[in-house]
Amino acid sequence: MPDKIQPAAIETLESGIPFSSVFDDVYFSKDEASKSNGINESRAVFIEQNQLHERFAKLYKGSPKSAFTIAETGFGTGLNFLLAAELFTRLHPEDHHQRLHFISVEKHPIPKTDLKSIVNQWPSLAFLADKLIQHYPPLVQGIHRLPISNNISLTLIFDDACKGFESLLALPDLAHTYKDRWVDAWFLDGFAPAKNPSMWTDDLFSVMEKLSHRQTTLATFTAAGFVNRGLRHQGFRTKKVKGYGRKREMIAGRYQGLPLAVNTKRIKASTPKKSAFWPIFHKPQIMSDEVTVVGAGIAGLCTAHKLSERGFKVTVIDSAKTILPRANQQAVLFPNFSDKKGPLADFHFSAFHYALSYYRTHHPNALNTPGLIQLFDDESKPQNIAAHFQDCLDADSQVTFLKPDEVKNLSGLATQQSALFYPDGSWINTKELFSTDLLTNVELLLDTHIEKIQFENNRWVLDTNAGKKETTTLILATSIAAEEQIASIDPNLFWKTGKIRGQVTHIPVDNLPKVKQIICHEGYICPSLSSSHYELGASYDLGSQEDTLSAESQVQNLKKLLNVLPDFNVPYTQAYETLAGKVGFRATTRDYLPLVGPIPKSHDFLTRYAPLKHNKNATIPEVGEYHPGLFVLTGFGSKGYTSAPLCAEILADYLTSDFFPLSTDKIQSLHPARFLIRAIVQNQPYTKPSS
Repeated sequence: MPDKIQPAAIETLESGIPFSSVFDDVYFSKDEASKSNGINESRAVFIEQNQLHERFAKLYKGSPKSAFTIAETGFGTGLNFLLAAELFTRLHPEDHHQRLHFISVEKHPIPKTDLKSIVNQWPSLAFLADKLIQHYPPLVQGIHRLPISNNISLTLIFDDACKGFESLLALPDLAHTYKDRWVDAWFLDGFAPAKNPSMWTDDLFSVMEKLSHRQTTLATFTAAGFVNRGLRHQGFRTKKVKGYGRKREMIAGRYQGLPLAVNTKRIKASTPKKSAFWPIFHKPQIMSDEVTVVGAGIAGLCTAHKLSERGFKVTVIDSAKTILPRANQQAVLFPNFSDKKGPLADFHFSAFHYALSYYRTHHPNALNTPGLIQLFDDESKPQNIAAHFQDCLDADSQVTFLKPDEVKNLSGLATQQSALFYPDGSWINTKELFSTDLLTNVELLLDTHIEKIQFENNRWVLDTNAGKKETTTLILATSIAAEEQIASIDPNLFWKTGKIRGQVTHIPVDNLPKVKQIICHEGYICPSLSSSHYELGASYDLGSQEDTLSAESQVQNLKKLLNVLPDFNVPYTQAYETLAGKVGFRATTRDYLPLVGPIPKSHDFLTRYAPLKHNKNATIPEVGEYHPGLFVLTGFGSKGYTSAPLCAEILADYLTSDFFPLSTDKIQSLHPARFLIRAIVQNQPYTKPSS
């Protein structure tokens, strides 16, 4: 359960300018001469002083590279983002591979309804403002990635500025030694230092320094002396320039670097840590722009799509003869909100909201949003969840607690269970999705079976039934098969992927009640896709390897449905054996989180991080070795369509050294080396189980 965050308290002055009653300050100044309401001042301070027009125009148009990254303190109304994005869009239409990544921290975000009213003041920015409102995230603490367009990403961090930016650092204690992600321009736009001094601290300036490179610029409306001195102390060469309008001066500058004696300072091994220290990132050694993705399921296709957007030449290989979906025709996007804290609940929350944005942007015809009703056996859990998220979501997305009679009023179906209703609960028409442009600009090799994978002359060589295929970067999105494929490369590396059978049942709609929303319980039932049958399921058959329909699983699915929806107790003229359905197998991990990221060299990790056996809090200031250009994407369980878009975004960020859409600790919880590290910390043997 993500923590709630205190939203902004907004008042609107007679002039139409939004005003913060908490900080006793306006969000932007009214420009009486131009009637621009902040636009001209924002351009003069942030766009011009960071020379963005010139720098955007000079972006390299060749092979993939990291995005031009702007970081901002104080998102406020989003005006600075909209202006930067509008300029970038004019110079680089979406069919170019140049990308803009705008990262902004906001401790007290403006509620969506208020924000929508504010951005309406800027008709020239309406197109981008509509995208911002469409994807605006829930008001909960943490990092939120918004896919504004094919080449513009917005990352909103709802948190304290210093804490928020620090969560982006891969190795806070070793930021100078292992710096591979950085900001190109800073917008310092919090409320005035006199009104909000906590936004202008030496700690924040220190984090800024860790995230900057020698060409990083900064601009701010203030000319406060302590701000100027604080920035200079952290290696920024600043100057005071003419301010905008009535303001006499403001600060602009460029990062020049700290003295060598400072930035090579070592961290003592005894530094206390909340959890085991280990470097989760590495500087990817991308030798070319070619990438091969093995696996044409939802994870592989989302990854291919993301990498193609970023300018990579992507080849997708799969043993199947078609990329049509191989399991259910209706894939549920399940919020799975929880009343517990932890990485699993946090990941599912982030993945669900990113998936909604992704499918709305790229595949709207495949997305169906009738709402979702989740049934519970008791009232306390759904009541706690609904109460927690009461002020976090806008009215159209509000999670609502329902008593049994309210469930019937909404759905038309009788039940004894209480419930939560999620208006954003959706399902994907998988056939429609797989027939869209997921593979635009991607080479697809079907009916291609990989017999052997080896690394030769800095390239991955795949022996297949269609001959040898070579690539510098190899991504294994092959579900259960991924672990075996990686074991052929690094025999000692394993994570005990589980293989769990799931069967979906199709029941004729004749003489059955109408299903208007998705209903989830131990299983689920969706509104009819074809008007001929309902899809319900899915079974959870541990240990079964049966790949054909099972009458036992059909009975199991129907019983689970009848336990909560007795209206479906209609005698069937067909035998269970004749009901249609589909069978698939889920790849699961021991902690139920997917595996996303680079593949470690097991021997190096076991040796390098061996001291963690004796002191789990030790800092070992060394980055482990990875198999060059080898990545994995697997372990989604039954939530592949919900989790794959966010995980594909993470993998694309790995390859381009971009900032991640999740905080460092959450990226660590998905890392393929996590089970290896846990074994070291717990002083347990790391031995591959016999088959």
